[in-house]
Amino acid sequence: MADEPEVNQLAKKLAPLLKRLEEELAVIHDTQREIAQLVAGDNPVLALSLFWAEQWQAKYRAAYVWNHARDKPQIKRLLKTISADDLKARMIAYLSSDDPFHARNQHNFGIFVSAINSFAGSKPRQRVLGCHHEPPCADDVEHTRRRRTEAQNGYPF
Repeated sequence: MADEPEVNQLAKKLAPLLKRLEEELAVIHDTQREIAQLVAGDNPVLALSLFWAEQWQAKYRAAYVWNHARDKPQIKRLLKTISADDLKARMIAYLSSDDPFHARNQHNFGIFVSAINSFAGSKPRQRVLGCHHEPPCADDVEHTRRRRTEAQNGYPF
C-alpha cells in the first residue's frame, strides 16, 4: 500500500493534467456541437450576423460593414453564454439606445460586445446547481433532459 505522502504527490501531479483534459474535452464538445448545427442546417452565427445587419440597416439606411476577423468570433463567443434570443433582444436594446456615445459611434458592433451586460434583461439567468453545460441550462428540467441525451449518446458526465 502506498504512503500518504506518495498519494498526495501523485494527486498534485494529476490535478493539472485532469484540468487540461477537461478543457480539451470542452473544446471537442463545442466543435462537435457546431458541426451538428451545421449538418442540421442551423448556423446561429450567420443568423445573428444577418439579424444585426438587418436591424442596423433599418436604423442607418446603409449596409453594415463587418470586421469579419474580429466580429464573427465575438458572436460565436457570446453564443457560448447567451442564448440567440437573448442576444437578439440585447441587440435591439442597444440599437434603440439614445446614449450619445453609442449614437456618435453609429452603434458599432464592437461597442455592443463590450457593453453587452448593460443590455441584459431584467431577469438574469441563474446557473443550475451542478451544471457544467455551455451554455448553462436554464432550469433543472433542461439540465435533466440534456444529461439524459448525453447518457444515451455515451457522453461522460
